[in-house]
Parts: sequence; structure tokens; C-alpha cells
Amino acid sequence: MNDCFQWSFFVSEIGLAALSLLVLVLDVALPTNLRRFIPGVVLAGLAGLIAGLVPSLAAPSDGVRNLLFGGMIAQTHGLGAAGGPSSDVMRLFFLVAAFLVIWLGVRFSRKFTLPMTGFLLVVLVVAAGLSLLVQSNNFVMFFVTLEAVSTGFCVLIASRRGSGASLEAGLKYLVMAGLSSALLLFGITLLYGAVGNPVLGGGVAATGFDALEFSRVGAFIAGGHRENPFVLAGVALVTCGVAFKIGMFPFHFWIPDVYQGAPMPVTAFLAVASKAAGVVALLLLMNMPFAALSGSGGVLYLLLSLGAGVTLVCANLVALGQTNVKRLMGMSGVSHAGFLLLALLASRHEGNGLSAMIALIAYLAAYLVGAMAVFGVMSEMSVGERESDAETTQIMLDYRLLGERSPFLAAVLGVGLGSLAGIPPSLGFVAKFLVIMAAFNAGLWTLTAVALLCVCAGVYYYFAWMREAFQRVWVDVEARRSLFVPRPPWTSRLVLFCLSVVILIGGLVQSVWRIFQ
Repeated sequence: MNDCFQWSFFVSEIGLAALSLLVLVLDVALPTNLRRFIPGVVLAGLAGLIAGLVPSLAAPSDGVRNLLFGGMIAQTHGLGAAGGPSSDVMRLFFLVAAFLVIWLGVRFSRKFTLPMTGFLLVVLVVAAGLSLLVQSNNFVMFFVTLEAVSTGFCVLIASRRGSGASLEAGLKYLVMAGLSSALLLFGITLLYGAVGNPVLGGGVAATGFDALEFSRVGAFIAGGHRENPFVLAGVALVTCGVAFKIGMFPFHFWIPDVYQGAPMPVTAFLAVASKAAGVVALLLLMNMPFAALSGSGGVLYLLLSLGAGVTLVCANLVALGQTNVKRLMGMSGVSHAGFLLLALLASRHEGNGLSAMIALIAYLAAYLVGAMAVFGVMSEMSVGERESDAETTQIMLDYRLLGERSPFLAAVLGVGLGSLAGIPPSLGFVAKFLVIMAAFNAGLWTLTAVALLCVCAGVYYYFAWMREAFQRVWVDVEARRSLFVPRPPWTSRLVLFCLSVVILIGGLVQSVWRIFQ
């Protein structure tokens, strides 16, 4: 295939790269008083990329994988293919996430110190890296894009150089990312050694194939090497490396501290985009190189089943005791990762791939809009910079009587938390229902029961937050006068209103469609 023609398949990624270069040029060329318009230019560019990608979702989902650049990249189009979201769906997901994160960053920078040019640049590069990660078809591409994304997140987390909490969170993430990278690289090395061994399968020299290509690794494992110790060790280490990014138990312990210390927009980016990319990357591995081990009853399938169940239980138990809202969002995000893993497991059952794929896409969409609505309210509730760093130490009590102080923000918070909790008629309710039904139809009855119990636990800790905002509790007059009254600008109101509408209308439309289907 002609190289110029192949580049035409990467309009979104090239657009993100061009926007990042434009940010640098404008930062150098524009006078100081005009640099405040740079975020608006970036948001307009992202909106254009989103609008240009939406029509491609109407393409038929025929399951064809377009191999590009020597098989390093594999693209699928339409809504879904091979039991999971297509490349177009995930690229649209990351573009929308980047748009909302940059909007949060603009609001954040007006209250707290944030290097805006660097923030915009790294967010755009990370979004492009995430998009390429979920299109990988070779372990070299997989590792390089994953490390590029991890490096970008490390920079974003520690971007508030004047905040000790941000620097501490960045250091913790750097150590955890280094550990996960070591596990991933060691696992890839073991797989390469096994697949390229002439004694076991002819090797690279004898057959001329690439021992790091997903299809080749999958064919090698399926061809009688399921019990090879090097293969099993390599698969385990690669899975553990990806599990760090998802936050699957027992690789979740870094999440509360990092989420609390990171700047608010970065926390939102980590919670939504990083987790979605990790889950889809794991699905890619299960469908391609590790398919022989991840089928129903396979060793990887059993380990992920155990991991999903323990992740759900552990995350919800820890979330029950959280009072810091950023730590709560972190642990609830781990719980949502458990639901996404449940959809992944359901997709591995024959005849259940389509329903599981729909459930996974719906859950990703619901989590994106629900989490961003909540983070948007949290950003508006953050008070200006002070010694105690209010943005980092924000607790549930800060939302007391929010229904009286700002009815609009309280309504958005209620809609967002209701969707994350799975309360009808929100989009989150439909997504959880689809995931649980897909798991039930796949015969995962134990995990289905665990998921239902975790939904009940989620309602408890989400409603504890909502109770502070809506319930009329006794507050003395002086304390009531000292409560901060947020006044979001019209742009924030518009974005938050749109997110709330998507949550409610999306849930109602999906519910009606399911009833009359």
C-alpha cells in the first residue's frame, strides 16, 4: 500500500500533532496579552476533528482489519468489530475526552497555577498516543505507545511545580509506571524468545515472520504451546503491566494518592481516558495474541475472572470509607474498571460478542459523560489557591447545602453521580444493565451477583456525597455565611448542561429502544 495513502488513515492523529505544534508556534509568536486565546483555538480544532470523525461511525462494521505500515497498525471502522469497539469509536472517545479535559484545564488555570502551554501540548500528544495504542498490532508499537502515554501522564501529574502534592503524586506515578513497564517489557521479551525460537516453531530466521506481531504470537500459542512456561510467564507479565494502567486488583494501590495529588483536569484524564485505553488494550490482547488462553475456561480467562471479582469488591469496600472526593472518584473508577472487565469476559463467550460489545461501548460513553460532569462541578467548587491547597483537600463537607448555594451545579452533580451509581433513567443505568445482562447471558452468574452487590454499595457512597448537597442539615448562621457560593461562567454552564442532557436523554432513548426492541 502506498505510504501517502496509508497516512490518510490517520487524520485524527495527524490533526492532534498539528494542533500541538500550533500551540508551540502561537506561544512563541503571540504577545503575552493574546496567549489567552490559545486554548480556544485548540478547542475549536478538536471540535473540528470530532465533527470530521462522527460520519465514519456510520460505516458498516464488517470486521475487516486494515493492516497499515507493515502490520504495525490495524484499523477497524464502524461501531464495533471483533467483539469490541472499533478504532473509530475509540478515536472519537479520546478526542471528546481531550476536549473536556482542556475545558477543565482552562477553568482550573483561572484559580490555580498551571503551565497552560505545556498542559495543552501534552494533553494533545497523550490523546494521539492513546489513539495509536488501541490500534496496535505489534508488541513494539504496543510498548512504545504505552510508554509515550505513561510519560505524558507523569508530566501532567507533576505539572504544578509549586504544589508538593502534585510533585509527590508525579513521583509515585513515575515509580509505578516504571514497575509496570518493566513487567510489560520482560513479558514481551519472553514471548519474543519463545515465538522466535527455531526449536519450537521454526523461528524468525527460518520462516521470515515477525515474532512480535499479534497474529503470529496468537498462532504460535494456539499451535500447541498453551502450556509452554515461557509463554505463560510472558502472558502473565504483559497482563500485569496492562493491569497497572487499568487499576485492576492488586495493581490499584497507587490510584487514590495519585488522583488526590494530581491537578483536577489531569485526574479526570487519568480516570476516563487512561482507564478506557487500558481496558480496550487488554481486550485487543485477549482477541489477538492471547486468544487461545482467554477463551472460556482458559488460564488467562480464569485469572481475569478472579481479578474482576476481587477488583469490584475491594474498590467498593475502600470507597465506602472515603471522604475526600478525588480519592472517592479514584476508587469508584477502579470499580468501574471491574464492570468493564466484566464486559470483556462476557465478550469471550461464543454468540455473546455483539451484546458484550454494545455493553462495553455504552459503558465507556456513560462513564465519560458522567465522570466529566462530576469533575466539572468539582472544578467549579474549587476555591482559589491558598496554603492548604483546597483543590487537593476537597472533601464532601465542602458541598454542604450546594442545592441552596448553586442549584444548577447541584443538579448537574446529582445527574452525574446518579449516572455513575446506575440510577434510572440515566445513561449509566442502561450501561450497567447491559453489562450485567451480557455477563448473565454468558453464564458468569457469580460475577453477576458480585456486580449487583457492588451497584448497591456504589449507591451508598455516591448518595452520601449527594446528601451533603441536597439534604437540609443544621448549619449555624455564621457557618452558612462563610460557605463558598460558586458562580460558573456561561461557558461552563453550557458544557455542564450538555453533559447532563446527554446523560438523561441518552438513558431515556436507550431505555425506550430496549423496551420496544
